[in-house]
Amino acid sequence: MKYKLFVSANQTELRDERLAIKDVITANATLRGFFDVFLFEDLPAKEKSAAATYLRHVTNSDVYVCILGQKYGDKGKDDLSATEREFRAFRKAKPGGEIMAFIKGASAEDKRRDPGMQDFLKEVKASFIYKRFQNADALKTQVLNSLISFLDDKGEYSKGPFDKTVRKDLGYDAIDEKLVKDFLQNRAIKLKVAVPKGSIKKFLVDAVKIVKKEGARFYPTNTAILFFGQDPTGHISHHEIRIARFQGTSRVSMIDSKEIKGPVYSMLEEAETFFKRNTRLANKIVEFKRVDIPEYPFEAVR
Repeated sequence: MKYKLFVSANQTELRDERLAIKDVITANATLRGFFDVFLFEDLPAKEKSAAATYLRHVTNSDVYVCILGQKYGDKGKDDLSATEREFRAFRKAKPGGEIMAFIKGASAEDKRRDPGMQDFLKEVKASFIYKRFQNADALKTQVLNSLISFLDDKGEYSKGPFDKTVRKDLGYDAIDEKLVKDFLQNRAIKLKVAVPKGSIKKFLVDAVKIVKKEGARFYPTNTAILFFGQDPTGHISHHEIRIARFQGTSRVSMIDSKEIKGPVYSMLEEAETFFKRNTRLANKIVEFKRVDIPEYPFEAVR
């Protein structure tokens, strides 16, 4: 089943945030299969009333995403902004509908918002679970988590373990056989064992069972994508590590940072390298040898 998702926010102030939400869905193969996103900006120029058009779309939607910022927006004859008008229309049309509310900025900023927005915020905070965010990237993460939770509640995701879930939306071409070969060769060297004989596909299907054969087709599991996918993050959008070192505790001045993607085993190695580069070592003499003592135990970090 495909769900219609309506994005509501002040179009001028929160344009980047609106587009970021659409990007979360369109860039993710799984979410793309579950959601059709409506943004007013995507409509072609027409002579029809703008208000009538967006109200028709919002009342036909299954999920209403509301982003609230500083500005309330221009008021219409009903003394409401477009955002609050959409909010009320959705609540009236879908009393039990899914509303996801996201507020830009910390709670300390609420008193500095437009008076109309302050009143609107009070109603939203009193009636719904909401999330706060500081920038478009943080919003994308919040929305992604909320949409996954929504699909899970609807029973759209398999109730089995995530790693064993078969990706029917993908084919065998999502696998990079070169990654498998490199992995097996490195494993053979480290463990002093032989490289398995036979085709890579047979190894993935019969030996480790992370690719499933159904009829004439082969489907990867999430494990296969995480370890040997051509583009793991493209198919599992939250599959990444963002690691940074800041000066002090304010997270204002960044000293070093890295965004890590790719096969999960190489991600761990890159994260380990980053961590060791950005932490200190002490040492002490034990008997006749110097022993290095890391600032944080590497086992705990892993």
